[in-house]
Amino acid sequence: MRKADPAMPILLVACAGAAMVFAWRTGGEARTLAAAAIGLLATILVSSIVVAEPINSEFRRRPEAVVPPDAERPRRLWRRFHLLRAALVATAF
Repeated sequence: MRKADPAMPILLVACAGAAMVFAWRTGGEARTLAAAAIGLLATILVSSIVVAEPINSEFRRRPEAVVPPDAERPRRLWRRFHLLRAALVATAF
């Protein structure tokens, strides 16, 4: 997990970069859709840093098998955020 977590933003930026190249090389509706996808990917990246990373860090800082007090609340928030993020990613693609 420690290796996959830092790769996610890198992959997202690479995907957005590819969408930028596609938007630059095409026109019309395809360019508009690519620009919308880039906006969604940027929203996903920023919201992941602002919402998900603090929750992940709260669990990551603790020794293994030590659950923070009131752990169910951040877990619920993370699950809802992840569902929203997954829907945004599916829309972007």
